[in-house]
Amino acid sequence: LDSAEASERDLQRAEMVSLPIAAIILIGVFASVLAAGLPLLVAGLAIPSTLALIFLVSQTVEMSIYVLNIATMLGLALAIDYSLFLVSRFREELRRGRTVAEATERAVATSGKAVAFSGLAVAIGLSGLLLFEAPAIVSIGISGALVVACSVFYALTFLPAVLGMLGHRVNALSLGGLFDAVRRRLGRPPAAV
Repeated sequence: LDSAEASERDLQRAEMVSLPIAAIILIGVFASVLAAGLPLLVAGLAIPSTLALIFLVSQTVEMSIYVLNIATMLGLALAIDYSLFLVSRFREELRRGRTVAEATERAVATSGKAVAFSGLAVAIGLSGLLLFEAPAIVSIGISGALVVACSVFYALTFLPAVLGMLGHRVNALSLGGLFDAVRRRLGRPPAAV
């Protein structure tokens, strides 16, 4: 019981530190608050889905208390990683003058393949833990494979649908636009491009 409480405290502390850092890095990478929020949105779907699946599996298989920590941190990392591929490619295709539908299609056709193969490779690697005899290690393999599957699923289904709906608004709340708004508010001209 003490281990479970300590694990839960550690998980909360890790989330309090990692989420803001991830958000700042994503805003820096995308230079747009909305685009930066999409990977976090995918993580926000993948992690609870994984935890629900882990709960179902735990009804028949002994699971380590640490699988929650592993699923949360790995889910955050994978969802961000896979979403970065797709969002970056989508924005690149829009800059090339493609329509929203074409940009979505090309992003999934190119980066989607990379996401699928990467997810498959990571899931296979983590599934190797199923060959161990220790139940704790087996449970880590199960949770790892589940979080990869959920991250890939949402990155290849939900994210393209959201990108298709957002279209050019994916670049909304860009840092350049926010800085220009602040400069105008202060009575200074917008920065030259």
